[in-house]
Amino acid sequence: MDRVSPRNTLFIHLLVWDSKHTYEFLRPLLQSLFQECTYLHNIMITVPPKMPAQTAKGGMTPVDIFDEYFTHLLPLGGKDFSRIQTILLCVRQRYLKKMKIRHAREEDHDDLMPLFDRSACRLREQFGEFFISELISSADEKRHILVAEVNR
Repeated sequence: MDRVSPRNTLFIHLLVWDSKHTYEFLRPLLQSLFQECTYLHNIMITVPPKMPAQTAKGGMTPVDIFDEYFTHLLPLGGKDFSRIQTILLCVRQRYLKKMKIRHAREEDHDDLMPLFDRSACRLREQFGEFFISELISSADEKRHILVAEVNR
């Protein structure tokens, strides 16, 4: 909880939806929030005490639905989710892998070419087979070429 702050965390106080759309809405909602809000690292939902163990029809409760995406946080000394207020925490890294940004190297040519495949034919005709490698090697202090690596 050290890295949770109002600047990097969305605190949700009320979230309502039709339960028949739960699995079509929750994951895309979380993914789009993390993709669009680049500053966002955490999403927290407060769960009031005494949430029902089941819905009236015997289905899953709203809290159960969040189990796949969120981690339950209890207050210090708390033991029973049903009797005290809890917090659900969802972290960005679960949906978007952290990227390492670095200066491009000529060796990156083979990894970058598939990204240019659609337009590469025209680019190859105009600039040659190793145009990306040449572009990278011609970078100077005024022009920087960066690549992003997804940590695996």
